[in-house]
Amino acid sequence: MICGYACVSTKIQEREGNSLEAQRKLLKAAGAKIVFYDSFTGVTLDRP
Repeated sequence: MICGYACVSTKIQEREGNSLEAQRKLLKAAGAKIVFYDSFTGVTLDRP
């Protein structure tokens, strides 16, 4: 089974076409059955 990982850390990335939805579509088209999402910045270690 193919799993995918979509990540966006800034609002600028989302505006430039790298939104989680755009990444999800590409991953699904590549055959991913499960897609994990992350939208937190890497600047801080305080993450859920």
